[in-house]
Amino acid sequence: MLLRDELLSKTEVFLVLCGSSVAVMEGEILSYKSPLYGRRTGSWEVGEMPLHSIKHFYPRPFEEVLMLYAVVGGVPLYLKKFNPNKPFLDNLKAEFFTKGGFLYDEAEFLLRQELREPSNYMLILRAIADGRRKLGEIANETGLDKAAVSRYLATLELLDLVSYELPVLEPPKARKRLYYISDNYMAFLNSYTPTSRL
Repeated sequence: MLLRDELLSKTEVFLVLCGSSVAVMEGEILSYKSPLYGRRTGSWEVGEMPLHSIKHFYPRPFEEVLMLYAVVGGVPLYLKKFNPNKPFLDNLKAEFFTKGGFLYDEAEFLLRQELREPSNYMLILRAIADGRRKLGEIANETGLDKAAVSRYLATLELLDLVSYELPVLEPPKARKRLYYISDNYMAFLNSYTPTSRL
């Protein structure tokens, strides 16, 4: 590898790696055991597409574009699953509420791929969707202890699935955080699908 490093460093060749799995990118590609460890020259986290770009994927009336954004956010893969030749509600039923639809069990697949205890994370997401926004409320609803819930929430924040707000009159370092699901897909799934499915 050292010889290649010396040769390639004198050329304009560069390697671009891209992926959507944080666990794979950080754990397998960039970890200490990886041949690429220490060779990363930069990284760029690409977020979701903005609302105004969705019309390119889904050329429907603005109301339907807005509903689509509310349901899946700006994730291109999810946007491509909605057929622009069909009304929004038909797509929603086919993708979310029909067994075999791509988005029917995508959340479970994602959490299993990224996390060790996906069922605990799903419990926490469901609790937040059901209006339990404080740490203690989430712990009571899920049956998990506060320390564990706090760790799980920190992980969900790193994955951009959960965020929090502070009450207006609280100091910035206050512990009175109010959690919410920041990912549109996860928020919709946990708010509008039967608990028995999750």
